[in-house]
Amino acid sequence: MMRNTFYMALLLLLTMKSSSALATDKTDPQQVLANQWHVSLAVGYGYVDVPRAGKKPVKTYLLPSISYYGEKFYLENFTMGYSLYEGDIFMLDLQTKLNDDVIFFELDGFENLFASDLLGFTPNRGGAGPTASPIISIERSVSYLGGVNALWTTPAGDLSLGGFNDISNIHNGHEAHLRLTDTFRYQMFAWAFELGATYKSKETVSYYYELRPDEIGTIHTGYNARAGVNYHARALFDYPLSDHWSAIAVVEYNRLASNIADSPFLNDNEYWGGFVGVNYRF
Repeated sequence: MMRNTFYMALLLLLTMKSSSALATDKTDPQQVLANQWHVSLAVGYGYVDVPRAGKKPVKTYLLPSISYYGEKFYLENFTMGYSLYEGDIFMLDLQTKLNDDVIFFELDGFENLFASDLLGFTPNRGGAGPTASPIISIERSVSYLGGVNALWTTPAGDLSLGGFNDISNIHNGHEAHLRLTDTFRYQMFAWAFELGATYKSKETVSYYYELRPDEIGTIHTGYNARAGVNYHARALFDYPLSDHWSAIAVVEYNRLASNIADSPFLNDNEYWGGFVGVNYRF
C-alpha cells in the first residue's frame, strides 16, 4: 500500500503531522512503502505562542516522529488508522487521534511531547476589578477522538473530511475536520501547504473553555460555551542534505472561533507556531 505522507510530515500540529521530511523515499516525496517503520528525530527550535494569560509559550528543541504503514493499518505518532477502502482518487479510513485543545493547559511538560503532534494556545479579559480573586491553575484532561476520515485526490490537492467523537469519555463531544493539502517539488526542494477548518461541538468547547466553580473565585464571566469553527493554515519546507539528513521548516497560523476566543482565560483569537531545524531519518 502507498499512502500520502503530508500529515506525517506535519507531526508538529493537533490536527495534523510529522516534522520529518515530506518524503521517506527521495524518489517520490509524497509516498512511503507499506510494511515499514519510519523513525526520525528533528533538532532545532520550535515555538507555539499560546494565547492564554499566565501560560508560557510552548517551546521544543527535539521532535521525535514514528510511523508505520501496513496493508490496512497505519500509525502516525498519536494517530492510528485502518483503511476501509482505497481507490485511485478516494480513500476511506477509520481513524483515532488526539484532541488538540489540551495544548492550552498545564500538562507538567507533556505539551512539549504534543508539540510533535500539534503546533497546535485568561483570567478575566480586563473586566474584573482590582479586588477580584485570581483564577487558580486550570487543568483539563487529554481526550482521544475516533471516527471516519475520507480523502479525495483532486486537481487542487488532497481534500479530506472527517467526523470524530470523544471515545475517551472525557467530554463526549464531537468534531468535524476539513482539510485541503497540496505538495510540490522542484529538483530536491519539496514543500507542502494546508488549509483547514475544525468544527467543535458545544460539549467540547464547554469542557475546555468554560471555568469550573472552583476556578472562578469572585469573577463573574457570563461566558456560555457554544459550538464553533477554528481555522488554520500551515506550510512545510524540506530540503535533503544527504540520505538521512534534511533541513526543514514549518509555520502555522491558527484562528479561533469567536465564541472560543471569548473564553475568560484566553486573551487573543489567533496564534502562530513554527519549527526550523534539521531532521534525521533512521
